[in-house]
Amino acid sequence: MPQSDVKTRKFLAAHKKPISAALYVLIVGLMVVPVLAVTMSHAKMQDTWTAIMRVSGLWAFTLIFFNLVTGPLSRYFYAVFKPKRVQAFHIATGASGFALAVMHGTIVFVMAHYRDHPAIWLIGPIALGLMIVTMAVAANRKRLPQYWRRIHQLNYVIFVAVFIKAMMTGTSVVSNTVVGNTMKAVMIFELAAVLFGLGVRVRQGLSARAARQAVEAETD
Repeated sequence: MPQSDVKTRKFLAAHKKPISAALYVLIVGLMVVPVLAVTMSHAKMQDTWTAIMRVSGLWAFTLIFFNLVTGPLSRYFYAVFKPKRVQAFHIATGASGFALAVMHGTIVFVMAHYRDHPAIWLIGPIALGLMIVTMAVAANRKRLPQYWRRIHQLNYVIFVAVFIKAMMTGTSVVSNTVVGNTMKAVMIFELAAVLFGLGVRVRQGLSARAARQAVEAETD
């Protein structure tokens, strides 16, 4: 393990209480912002089901963000929270994010909201279909260990694709208002954090491969 990782985990372990408190505030804040973005910017321009559709879509994005961050950065979260709690949070956010994505997509089709958007709205149903595949494989990861990890990486592609769709067609995101710009900033932060986590995962994979190669070289 790189020395920088060791130092980071020691720092996190030494400051558990303030860091955990900050993370709880961040989680609550990221869940509240979508509700405010929808209710404050379109309170007089949407019916109840449209509001639910928009909030469920933004919540799904946020929960999948939590899921994708707690995976590759789990060793750092273990320094602050109990591993079982981190794993439970990881699983719960993935499952609830998927459920909300299904709700969002269902309302879009039932109410035919896609008619108001250009062809880029197709990213939504395609992403949802891919999520069904990744969730099905994740549920059978013990029986499909050789496929699970590779297919699981599709979640990053899905996340980036949905981000692009939201930035181009998301009613609560594209508006050039304080609320809309705040939602943009939040989603950009979430994307940056996910890409950072992906970078950490890639680095860890390369380090593990180099270690295995070094061991194999010594045994030859």
